Amino acid sequence: MIASAKPNQDATGFLVTLDSGAVLNVPDDFANRHRRALQEWLDDGNALGPADPAPPGPTLDDIYDQTILNQQVLKALALALNDGSFVPGDNLTNAALKAIVKAKM
Repeated sequence: MIASAKPNQDATGFLVTLDSGAVLNVPDDFANRHRRALQEWLDDGNALGPADPAPPGPTLDDIYDQTILNQQVLKALALALNDGSFVPGDNLTNAALKAIVKAKM
């Protein structure tokens, strides 16, 4: 049975906690049996709890740091293209491409 319920963070449904402790992400769609059970639970006088707050977004420092890293990666790729250590279409693995970029940074 339902122990508690609250809207999910993106407001497309509900997070329903069962007596067993299991948490279900239930869509707001009455074709879903869990949504119908939630409605019965609400009709019995139970109430939804508040939604969890949205996680904080990145700080300006985080964005700056990522921008600098992206610039370094692009510079390393350009160097690798210029010296021939990276040739597009060579079917490099992600690990091999990462190694090339790290060597140029």
